[in-house]
Amino acid sequence: MDCRILVVDDDDDVCFTIKYVLERAAYCVLVAGSADQALRAFVEFKPELVITDLIMPGESGIDLIRKLKKVAPQVKVVAISGGERVTDRTILEDALRVGASRALQKPFRHAELMQIVVNLLNSSRV
Repeated sequence: MDCRILVVDDDDDVCFTIKYVLERAAYCVLVAGSADQALRAFVEFKPELVITDLIMPGESGIDLIRKLKKVAPQVKVVAISGGERVTDRTILEDALRVGASRALQKPFRHAELMQIVVNLLNSSRV
């Protein structure tokens, strides 16, 4: 499989776990620990899919999604978060509003993430 996926999370354990699950399914995975690292990696790695946490030090995942969609409107983005509330809505809803393809609340099952990844990558090939 030739699909490239960028995983962005400031928690090393989360990055390692997602990377492990995706690589077992034969995806090519790169991890970044911040939005800044992710933007630099995105230019060189050219992933088809980005999985990003929303609450990170420095720039948020929401900011990252906005920037990615400006430079690559076609990129698929899965937003992940503990679902923190922002006024009367969740940050996951905000992520969908700014361009995330799907939003997934932590903790999630590996099978649930894999199903989303497969569906999004297959939909971009049709």
